[in-house]
Amino acid sequence: MRVYKPTYSKRLPAGAAKFTPRSGKDKGVRLAKFEDKRGHVMTERLTRDGKKILVETKLWHIAFDDNLGIARDLKCYTDRQATQLLADNIQKLLNFKASNQPLSNEMQEWIEQVPSSIRDELIQFGILEAQHAEIGKPLSEHIAEYVDHLAKKERHPRYVHEVECSLNNIFAACSFTTWTDISATRLRDYLDELRDAGKGVSKRRYNSLLGSAKSFCRWMVRQQKASSSPIQFLEGMDNQQTDPRHPRRALELNEFKRFLEAALAGPKLYGLTGYERNLLYRFATETGLRSVDIRRLRVKDFDFSGRKINIKAGRTKNKDNATVYLKPATAAEVQQYCRNKLPNAPIFYVTDKTAPMIRFDLANTAVKDAGGKEVVPAIPYQDEHGEYFDFHSLRHQCASLLGMNPDTPEAVRQQAMRHKTPAMTRHYSHTFEDQQREAIESMPDLTQPSIESQAAARTGTDDQNIAEKILSKSCFHGRENDNHVERCTQKQFDSEQKPPLRANNEAAFQTINPEV
Repeated sequence: MRVYKPTYSKRLPAGAAKFTPRSGKDKGVRLAKFEDKRGHVMTERLTRDGKKILVETKLWHIAFDDNLGIARDLKCYTDRQATQLLADNIQKLLNFKASNQPLSNEMQEWIEQVPSSIRDELIQFGILEAQHAEIGKPLSEHIAEYVDHLAKKERHPRYVHEVECSLNNIFAACSFTTWTDISATRLRDYLDELRDAGKGVSKRRYNSLLGSAKSFCRWMVRQQKASSSPIQFLEGMDNQQTDPRHPRRALELNEFKRFLEAALAGPKLYGLTGYERNLLYRFATETGLRSVDIRRLRVKDFDFSGRKINIKAGRTKNKDNATVYLKPATAAEVQQYCRNKLPNAPIFYVTDKTAPMIRFDLANTAVKDAGGKEVVPAIPYQDEHGEYFDFHSLRHQCASLLGMNPDTPEAVRQQAMRHKTPAMTRHYSHTFEDQQREAIESMPDLTQPSIESQAAARTGTDDQNIAEKILSKSCFHGRENDNHVERCTQKQFDSEQKPPLRANNEAAFQTINPEV
């Protein structure tokens, strides 16, 4: 390996003075001294005939023989030290080539950082493989290949489009044009700017954008276009469930029935009659299927005799086969509804305008008296807590209704909702007001005295009945009043039956309320 600067000849400038030094590094070399166009004094060597000057190039070159013994000359950098480092790495590449060993990760990373012009020449020399040229392609071309890869995996077109838009927007905002431009620091700063300390995008959106970029980089590594992902160690936001931007709710049971009645009585809207919307809402609630899942359903997916739906893995969100069971009445109604449809026909037409459709039916849930006066207001699309009721809320409604039966195991509810974790099923489940009231009312009566207090009072170990003392304090806000003890005691115990003594030496009594 020889690092040098080539020279070329130029016409001798007018007024140049020729001389030959008698000492120094240029001793005995014929030189010419002259002023350039900017008035700088220059000294250059002369050609043998003394009619021209020899000028060095600005760039350093490397001269070497490749693994086939062919002489090569590579144009490099203006800095000699950088050129020498490049020469050392080229020698390492030749050593890997000669030993027929794969490149180390260190060398792979170095190749990615080499300027594309030098990398292309090394590929042309046969020192690097053609695949290393991929790293110098614009990111837009890599994104196009990645999008094509997702489409061939039969990912949903909407998802593929969202990923493509996200990647193009991220890389454009961060000024990433080639693979070597991608910087973890710049990407993190861009996402933090979007987040704006919680005032901007949600944690979920933050993680989604980061996930798209990391998935793309992992694909580049798997395709051997790159050695490693430059953003592999970036972490997303924790606890994204604590930062919802569109929180959903489930309606109280009576409210939901009013909603269904409003849809049934409503006009044709977005291609669906009132009855069709009513059936669609009930079907989505009882099955927990998402709108995209319902759009993909075909008549042939239904087993009406078994009252179930068999959904193939390619048409579910988690890409697993799914079996959804139907209520007998719903199965019969759906069978009647699609009796004239072909096996490959969709069961329901589900518009993309589900939000305004739900809004319309909610607005018609107001109850009016005979005079037309509104006595019960309409159910709001967004309630006072900022929670929404949209089409996906029907999935929340399903989980909440499943949770009304305390005898239904959590694992069954999770399976019915087709969730991977019980935590996700709990996230979708909401408790109704009646459930909360019933739970509160079933709590034990905390005003009753303890077993020990009752035992002490009955055995006469105290000058005053302890139960009466407790009740006296309770009646008079913690102040004992001997004149009213008897009245308070009578008030608390008139309706209670005194429990019998237990047959033991301790003479302990049963508690008045066994739940305490």
